[in-house]
Amino acid sequence: MIQSVARGFRLGAPRFITKHCMNEFHSSSVSSNEKNINYEFITSANNPKVKFLKSLQTAKKREETQLVLVEGHRMVIDAVKAGAVLNTVMFTQKSLSTPLGEKLDSILRTLHTKCVLCEVPDHVLATVSETVTSQGVIAAFEKPLHVKQELSKILHNKQPDEETLLVVLDGVRDPGNMGTLIRTAYGLGANAVVAVSGCDVWSSKVLRAATGVQLLADVAMPVLEHDSWDHVHAYLQKVEIANTSKNVPARIGKQQEVQIIVSSSYDDADSVPYYEVDYTAPSVIVVGSEATGVSDAARACPGKVIKVRIPMARELDSFNAGVAGG
Repeated sequence: MIQSVARGFRLGAPRFITKHCMNEFHSSSVSSNEKNINYEFITSANNPKVKFLKSLQTAKKREETQLVLVEGHRMVIDAVKAGAVLNTVMFTQKSLSTPLGEKLDSILRTLHTKCVLCEVPDHVLATVSETVTSQGVIAAFEKPLHVKQELSKILHNKQPDEETLLVVLDGVRDPGNMGTLIRTAYGLGANAVVAVSGCDVWSSKVLRAATGVQLLADVAMPVLEHDSWDHVHAYLQKVEIANTSKNVPARIGKQQEVQIIVSSSYDDADSVPYYEVDYTAPSVIVVGSEATGVSDAARACPGKVIKVRIPMARELDSFNAGVAGG
């Protein structure tokens, strides 16, 4: 679709198409799906749409618009196939000549939601790209709806036969570690990931390290951000109340105690090797920051706190958070 329309414009037509011509093209030459697409050729980095996409590199603008930038064929394709809501795609003509470019073109033919497709030269796309070698495709997607949901509601809606597995990233500030941990949690079937006081889970570096699973996980594994432990504590307190109250509503029922698994130093007398823990029990796994480890708020969680350590075969202070958490 992208290729056919772009080439159609160029056959006997000037590169710059007026809005009137664009509307006439839509009314006579495209399918009902393609009428949802607004095509534009942009040659200047000062174009408002280019500047807008570039502004999404900042956390403030992402929060204000509830849009995030995704770069690369594979991540854009996976997000569209997973049902993420596409807002804008910026691409270069060269990016369409690859097998993945053709696959993206085919997938966009089936879109039923409105979006904007912007073809740009390489130098314009480079002003928005945050990679050293861009694949020539950058897209803006809407954040999933779950980002505003309460943690207790998300976990209450999990499948009845699922054990609770919540992963809390406690002050993790390295984007590579953050993305690796989110991707690992998704692959291992976590119900949700909560990032507390760490780096922005929607930054392009975190998205790339996580291969964009934040956008794939709207139902399977929500990824939430909070400034404090209040939401996690509130959920654990509800579980504790349900387990100790004599009059538990039938819709809630008794729940197995949730164990809070936190990392600990090797010489901590209260810690146990990680392989001695029963991870099939309802669990909250806490991965601490690279610099200071697990916070006091994590250790003060309601419930059974288990300190775990990773035995080292050789003299080494620690693994990085992405490796230790995995």
